[in-house]
Amino acid sequence: MHAAISEVITRCDKEQHLTLDEVDQFATSMSMTREQFYEAVLMAVAESFHRGALAFDTADAVANEFWGLSEFSLSGRAREVFLAFDEGEYHHQRDPVGSDPVQLYTRPQIEAILRGESAT
Repeated sequence: MHAAISEVITRCDKEQHLTLDEVDQFATSMSMTREQFYEAVLMAVAESFHRGALAFDTADAVANEFWGLSEFSLSGRAREVFLAFDEGEYHHQRDPVGSDPVQLYTRPQIEAILRGESAT
């Protein structure tokens, strides 16, 4: 994993917010636009979460950080990853008692994204 992506994940896990200038510096270090960087980080987060190398809370923190930084306008796979983690944050009215929204929603959606199946 690229050092910039690892740094973002670590900072989000510690609730250390990023600035757009920092995001742009990270993106530039990887020869990417801001939007490409959002997608690269969120796809790396999705893959790490899927492998069990990243806890839901950490992955969700990164997704939420980028959602805010993007002024709530992530697109493409970055948006799909954000939405998958967002669904795991709460119990839905239709959920069976005692169910885990991460297992019901986030994991299957992340698996679909990683298989290249678009939810949009």
